[in-house]
Amino acid sequence: MARKKKSSAPRLDPVVAGVFLLAAMAVGFYLGTLYQGSRGPATSAPTPQAAAQKDPDLSARIAAAEAKTKTDSANPDAWTDLGNLYFDADQPAKAVAAYEKSLELKPKNPDVLTDMGVMYRRLNLPLRAVESFDAALAVNPAHVIAAFNKSIVQLHDLNKPDDALKTLQALKAKKPDAILPGGHKIDDLISELKGSGSASPSFMR
Repeated sequence: MARKKKSSAPRLDPVVAGVFLLAAMAVGFYLGTLYQGSRGPATSAPTPQAAAQKDPDLSARIAAAEAKTKTDSANPDAWTDLGNLYFDADQPAKAVAAYEKSLELKPKNPDVLTDMGVMYRRLNLPLRAVESFDAALAVNPAHVIAAFNKSIVQLHDLNKPDDALKTLQALKAKKPDAILPGGHKIDDLISELKGSGSASPSFMR
């Protein structure tokens, strides 16, 4: 049976998404649902071992993708596919290298830039992550996942809630009806950040 082709849409870092527990809201607004592109939710960032157990043929698919980049090295999609597999296998350094090669061949792909930002964050390089998200937003200012990821890194890793708020407000200006991962409205998150009244919102304490 033919395997369904996986979406190349940008993914949310499973660890990153968990910081948006907005307990102050009456309905218990929660943005901790974890998403990677159009695929189903995940509960945590996988280790390479866990990824292999969940997808036993992942190593074989990585090997095939690596071979593809050797025989079709000028194909940016081949490098993107390889980067996505490294992403799934929790091999961020290799994912970044593959995404960089893809971008050399096909610059300014906002989805690839977004996924690369997630991998930089996984490498504990939040400033590089923000740079990558900024590059994606320069191409597509209404890129919801790039803006969402950027705001989380600013809030959680860089401790800059004001910058996170500005990022979300900029997204709203470009896409007023933006729906964030988990089906939540951008207005809800902006309201919570505005209402925190301090450098550390209630859900981060």
